[in-house]
Amino acid sequence: MNRWVSLPRNSPESIPYLVGDFSESHRALPVQRIEKSSALNLTFEIIPETEIDFYPLWYRLWSLIRADFLILSIGPVLTITAYMLLVLKVGWSIDFIYALIATIFLQIGMHGFNDYYGHLRGSDALSARDGKKLLQNGQLKAYQVRWFAGSFVALALLFALPIFWSRPQDALLLALPAGLLFAVFIAGYERWRLPWVSESIGFLLLGPLLTLAWTRLFTHTWDLNSILIGFVFGTLFSLYSHLGNIADIMTDQNRGLKTSASFYGFDRSKHLLALLAGWAVLSFAKVAFLFFN
Repeated sequence: MNRWVSLPRNSPESIPYLVGDFSESHRALPVQRIEKSSALNLTFEIIPETEIDFYPLWYRLWSLIRADFLILSIGPVLTITAYMLLVLKVGWSIDFIYALIATIFLQIGMHGFNDYYGHLRGSDALSARDGKKLLQNGQLKAYQVRWFAGSFVALALLFALPIFWSRPQDALLLALPAGLLFAVFIAGYERWRLPWVSESIGFLLLGPLLTLAWTRLFTHTWDLNSILIGFVFGTLFSLYSHLGNIADIMTDQNRGLKTSASFYGFDRSKHLLALLAGWAVLSFAKVAFLFFN
């Protein structure tokens, strides 16, 4: 077997190397460069599995779970649940547990599919924070990540079934933002050619839309204070996302990817970062007043 294989990026012959099912004993590591002119062809280094220094299994699974973004989705769910129980005096229901588990599993599956399709497009190879390069350095095969992600999405749907059965109309309000968020992350940031598109969608779907739909699901009313709670976590998402964009600003500019940081430049992005941090603190203070008042 040849050590190096070069194929057109969009050719059917490149798919088995990207997915990882071309061989049982070897892995194909994509060799990527930052220049845009390299996008026409894919070059793979074919390495026997015996030559790869594998990370521990628990670390590979932990990296796939993406705990940083998982916290950003669990945070608003737990906070809005506490608000309903402590402030609105909503009665406890086992559906709270079902919905929380479904949210966690959907988030894990969403990031798994994002890493899978990002690997197929070659976008993750240039960003250290995307999937921790588990696919690019041969730690996992793409079809394994696809199976992993699909399993968690199926489990999320399974745990969501009791909620849809008991609250079909209101459950659709929660399923709509969740489905849209799922589509956005699978599509990948490089699909959007305008700055702030992905960041704005993430702000809404992990913030006000999520908390408003969650409150509607269990109270059957539209509670405007839930939007305020959503602003806290939406701002935290924007802050975290913008911080990562600043770290990848040179790479994104070379790729022609218009994130907020690559659009505004390094100096103005730092000012925007400080503005987002201040808004996050102010929003948190308002929510704290809402609870204690």
